[in-house]
Amino acid sequence: MKFERWFAAPIHLLKALPNGDGAFATMSISFSLFERYIKSDLVRSGKTANPSAFLKRASEITRVDEECFDKFWGMYRVGIQHFLQPKVFESKGVKYGWSINSDYPALPYFMIDTDTEKLIAFDPWKWADWVVDLYRADPNILEIMESHALGDIYDYGLGKGGELSECIMALFLCQYDKEKEG
Repeated sequence: MKFERWFAAPIHLLKALPNGDGAFATMSISFSLFERYIKSDLVRSGKTANPSAFLKRASEITRVDEECFDKFWGMYRVGIQHFLQPKVFESKGVKYGWSINSDYPALPYFMIDTDTEKLIAFDPWKWADWVVDLYRADPNILEIMESHALGDIYDYGLGKGGELSECIMALFLCQYDKEKEG
């Protein structure tokens, strides 16, 4: 219930924005969710959630080679969470770039992979859906990180079901359209 209301529903609402404009906010949400999932999975299996264990487990779950996942995570997750944009960088003589597109798969891959240039591509919407599905398939994983337990939901009579969310989204889209026209 909390997961659906606090994470899955907002991602769904962000998809309604025109031109994919909600993709960067969706990446921020989905990267945080994926990080929590991997760290919770490591704790559940009795392992320490250190960076090397995180990379290994993330690579296993995504079935993305460790080098690609490591560069993807540094480029996209660190870039989005700290600077609101994926990071372009150079490492050991290789230039790394990024590309997002709805034609790409959910999981990251090297779209260009040469000795001097690598382009990491993925579809942020498919990625977010894939991460949401991880939680839906394993909802109890949210209970593992006791130090970061999800809070309680209190109903303050602001709407039943999705009425409030639908109303807020309609108002937001109306304002968004006005600003674009003006």
